[in-house]
Amino acid sequence: MNVSLVKLQYFVDVVDEGTFSKAALKNRIAQTSISQQIKELEQYYQCELIKRQQPVVMTQAGKVLYQNAKKVLQQFTLLEEQMEKAKNNQVELNIEYASIVDIQSLNLMLKGKNQPNFTLHKVVTNRVFELVIVYNKKYF
Repeated sequence: MNVSLVKLQYFVDVVDEGTFSKAALKNRIAQTSISQQIKELEQYYQCELIKRQQPVVMTQAGKVLYQNAKKVLQQFTLLEEQMEKAKNNQVELNIEYASIVDIQSLNLMLKGKNQPNFTLHKVVTNRVFELVIVYNKKYF
């Protein structure tokens, strides 16, 4: 018996959805399969993770697992994204500050090159403007 990303995802889904049946629907599997996966996690960690009521309630150990499982799953998603970019020889350049003129100039300069894999993303988070440039590094 071991811990897998799938089991962690099922556990997070049960907690997020509030019931085993909703988590099963979300993952398109039988409720008994979800229940079995959670039981295996409980056997592995030798403790109860969820109080089986509706909605489910995490035990203290369940809270620890939930918080860390979310981080592990997010980190794995990031790894998958980065590996996909690496596989395609793409690189991201994040510019923390630039005037709008700088951004427009950079955009024109980069588009002037023969860049089949060049994309420009403008992202605003927490009132911070980010410019993400993704390009194929073999052209630089």
